[in-house]
Amino acid sequence: MTPAERQAMRESIRQALGTAVLPAGSPEHPGVYRADPATAPADLLDRFTRELEALGGFVHHAPSTNAVVDIITGLADREGGRRLLAWDDAELPVPGLRESLEAAGCQVTRQQPRQAQDSTARAVWADATVGVTSATACLAQTGSLVVISGPGRGRLVSLLTPIHVALVTRDLL
Repeated sequence: MTPAERQAMRESIRQALGTAVLPAGSPEHPGVYRADPATAPADLLDRFTRELEALGGFVHHAPSTNAVVDIITGLADREGGRRLLAWDDAELPVPGLRESLEAAGCQVTRQQPRQAQDSTARAVWADATVGVTSATACLAQTGSLVVISGPGRGRLVSLLTPIHVALVTRDLL
């Protein structure tokens, strides 16, 4: 991404901040209020998809856990191995995903804060090909994801791996 493209993306995000829809947001909270309720969810999904693809991202639609596993394993195989770094199952919107990924031959590791000083754990995390998280919200106007870290939701999962898969439900748009 060129400096001019990066600046254009930042400006687009700044402009969208005033109209972003975040789950549980309220008009009283600074910088967060609901978009026009007349906007159909399908239109938001189309807009989000267009904007994300313009940034080089991809949107995959998965109607089942098996479809999610197929997408993730396909991406991991293209990257060179089924070594995944993922959030805790309780933080992902696909029940039993970790178990299903492991049954498909994936090595799934979680980022544990207490292991941050352990060089072996850090080496395993750095070797992961795909990071799997959820998202707190999606900003259709910019194709952006809001990913909030915390217990069970390690920040490195989305930042360290060559491929980041954010599992998103339609209600986040």
